[in-house]
Amino acid sequence: MSGGMSTSWIVPLILSVTIFWIPALQHQNGEMLARL
Repeated sequence: MSGGMSTSWIVPLILSVTIFWIPALQHQNGEMLARL
């Protein structure tokens, strides 16, 4: 049961981290393209 509970909070954690990182990665890629 504890394994299922850990995944139930790990998945939203990964989703939230991904949502926060997408704009940062896009901004970083934009800077790299601007340098080229």
